[in-house]
Amino acid sequence: MTWKIDDLFVLYTKTMLGSVALRALPAPATKILHVFDYELMEGAFNGKLRVPHSLILEWMNSADKAAVSLPVRQLHALGFIRPGAGPRLVRLTYFPAGLTPPTNEWMEIRTFEQAYELLGKKPRRPQSNEYKDRILTGEWPKRR
Repeated sequence: MTWKIDDLFVLYTKTMLGSVALRALPAPATKILHVFDYELMEGAFNGKLRVPHSLILEWMNSADKAAVSLPVRQLHALGFIRPGAGPRLVRLTYFPAGLTPPTNEWMEIRTFEQAYELLGKKPRRPQSNEYKDRILTGEWPKRR
């Protein structure tokens, strides 16, 4: 079977999709990562990506400029973006920059504890056995 894609697309590797870094990335940061991908497909050079706040706010469906800085810092903390070739320019670490191969700095994050520490979040508590049993059996625990 052959098929053809008639539009530009972003290729994420299976390793990246299954990585702890991407799974720990909050939703607003993921949206901003897609904005960077979109700008790259528009013809920008990786390492010279300049995305205006107005475009990010449009994608986030927000008017709050302060809501942009935290997700961008989270992308940087987890190794998906790095400073580019000038002020206010960005480089995606999972995409080649000219002849330079991807640096894939997000691969250095191996555990959720490490990711949450970099994000400044508290690690999630494990679920109680009572809750797990309820999910598996579909039954509520008996009252005491």
